[in-house]
Amino acid sequence: MLIGNLLSKFSIPNRRRIQRATLGCFGLIFLSLFWKWIPLNDTLEQFSLDYRYSHFNRETHASDQVLLIDIDESSMKLLGPHFGRWPWSRKVYKQLIEFLAQGDPAGIYFDLLFTEASSSDDGDQQVADASVQAGMVSHAMLVSSQSSVELGSSIKQGEINSKQSLLNDKQRGSEFVPLPQGIGGKFGVHWTRGLPPSGRQEFYRDFNLPAETILAKIPHLHVVTSEKDSDGLYRRAPMFFHYDQAWFPSLALKAVSARMKNPKYSFLENSSTQLAVQIDDDLNSHLSIPLDQKLMLPLHFYRSDRDIEIVPIAAAFSSATKLQSGEVSDLSQLQLNPLTLKNKIVIIGASAAGLYDLKATPVSSSYPGSLLHATAISNILTQDFLSPISANLQALLNVFTIFLTYASVFFIGSIIIKVLLPLFWMTGYVAFAFYLFQKQNVALEVAKPLLLGALATFDGLAYLVFVEAKDIRKLKEALSKYLSPSVSEQIIASGQDPRAEVGQYRELSVLFSDIRGFTSLSEKLNPQDLVSLLNEYLGCMTDVIFGEMGTLDKFIGDAIMAFWGAPIASADHAVRSLRCAIKMKAALGQLNLKWSSQGIHNLNIGIGINTGDVIVGNIGSEKRLDYTVIGDNVNLASRLESITKQYGLMIIVGERTEELVRGSYICRPIDFVAVKGKEHCVKIYEPLGEVSGPNASIHWELVGRFSDALGDY
Repeated sequence: MLIGNLLSKFSIPNRRRIQRATLGCFGLIFLSLFWKWIPLNDTLEQFSLDYRYSHFNRETHASDQVLLIDIDESSMKLLGPHFGRWPWSRKVYKQLIEFLAQGDPAGIYFDLLFTEASSSDDGDQQVADASVQAGMVSHAMLVSSQSSVELGSSIKQGEINSKQSLLNDKQRGSEFVPLPQGIGGKFGVHWTRGLPPSGRQEFYRDFNLPAETILAKIPHLHVVTSEKDSDGLYRRAPMFFHYDQAWFPSLALKAVSARMKNPKYSFLENSSTQLAVQIDDDLNSHLSIPLDQKLMLPLHFYRSDRDIEIVPIAAAFSSATKLQSGEVSDLSQLQLNPLTLKNKIVIIGASAAGLYDLKATPVSSSYPGSLLHATAISNILTQDFLSPISANLQALLNVFTIFLTYASVFFIGSIIIKVLLPLFWMTGYVAFAFYLFQKQNVALEVAKPLLLGALATFDGLAYLVFVEAKDIRKLKEALSKYLSPSVSEQIIASGQDPRAEVGQYRELSVLFSDIRGFTSLSEKLNPQDLVSLLNEYLGCMTDVIFGEMGTLDKFIGDAIMAFWGAPIASADHAVRSLRCAIKMKAALGQLNLKWSSQGIHNLNIGIGINTGDVIVGNIGSEKRLDYTVIGDNVNLASRLESITKQYGLMIIVGERTEELVRGSYICRPIDFVAVKGKEHCVKIYEPLGEVSGPNASIHWELVGRFSDALGDY
């Protein structure tokens, strides 16, 4: 009831638009609830986020506690004469470990796979011994969802063959390959609270471990498998991997936890959308790592891939050689001063194109895989994460976008503003989203609100064009038959459709006109000429009626019926009707001048006007309805027209009409006439001229004389 009362205060088209906009709003809000199941949703939103990373990235710098030793193209050329062709001897890495360990880093982490046993020397034994002696060295393993592993995420050190003692070629198929006994217990993550749901990750079928000599001695192991999205881009970093009932840490998780004393891992799930890994230690240190629905850390990329400190491996070996040979006494002169490694996380990886460890990311098409690990570590150490906006606030922004779009399309008159206002809002919204991303590390959804706004705009414009515009065209076509264009526009603007009115009492002014002697005229003209003359006459009179904002009710042969005050109410309906009658008289004079030159005898007309309460509305049968007026006052107007010839006058008006036009026109009383159905006689008048006309004084004198005479009569 309350909603109905509120809607009743609006015009009919606005009521319909409110109802249609409400329906559209609820429809799009309902759609937004199931948005995540729309196939393109994640793709479009991810594209908008990628665009922000590549063009509007923040100015935050990576942690200075991360260092990358990089096997780049120039290093391979410089070290080639000393170490030979790739892959290098394992003894090379023994020297590297010993040099780096002098700086007491927090840990040394390989993003290189030593899966094939070294057959030419005791390199595996030397690497293992150096790793044990350094204490903080962690080696890489790989897990794969396929049985035939392609090392796209790490550097090959020869063919993968670490499990030759466990597997043969026949065993390698699509079946799951179990881990060697004790591997999970020795190197896996032991959760003290909570347990990640294994079903949300890839199902890994196969693995690659370091060569047996290395695996038997090393104290630490991590997984370097990287996961790419469906479009081939790397945007997220796994924190752990579930394989054969064990949970293995990623390079990043292993690196950040190694800086803590006796780390304890907890998996937190506050809700279906709030997942995290928390690391606590004996010193009450805490690190929290937010995860997405696939249990991975969304990477928060930095502006430059060189933001993280990168040292070419050639520089590291050059520094080691100079230090060992005693060429320098001041360590600061070395390209890599080992003293600067104190408590740093050191990653050994590769960016050389031929080593197959370059990834496509939102910020680069050739992003080193080891830099993905470094980025994840920096994000965790500095707690530098991209925070999603609260779901409730995002939903509110989406609803406001829908509401604003419908409101502008449906209730703003200018077509330019209809389109520009939603466009302005959505442009401002995108700019605000980019600002929050760049300055506040907040991820505001972009694709979803823009698509909802676009759908609302399309739906609103489609309704206006295909539904409302079609109805307006039909209404205009119908109204043009009996209303002037200006009145039609007013009716359409107000939302009224006179064809829908069932009937109501109104005070109107009704006009009847008829051609005198038309029957005799029709006998003198052939049918074609008669129809042509009648059409010209009726067309001229119609223009006059429309010019005075009248409603053309009907043609009755050569007679015309019109009225004023409906469907558009007007306080001066009586004045307009009388002014129309006077103009019809003048227009007929012009027509007679034209017709007389064609040999056609002058036409005379009679016009009767009466004002009073009538019933106006659609009257007729179910098959045909006419918007018309009926009642005693309509009959009286017709009676006044018919008696004009008895009094020899062209225009006669009723008593109520004269009363309403008295301030504008001077009318003389003519007589009292008896009308069927009325107990009292009706006083009738003839209009003489305007009150402000040049002959007003003469007309007033005539009115006085006629009034006296009529009183004596």
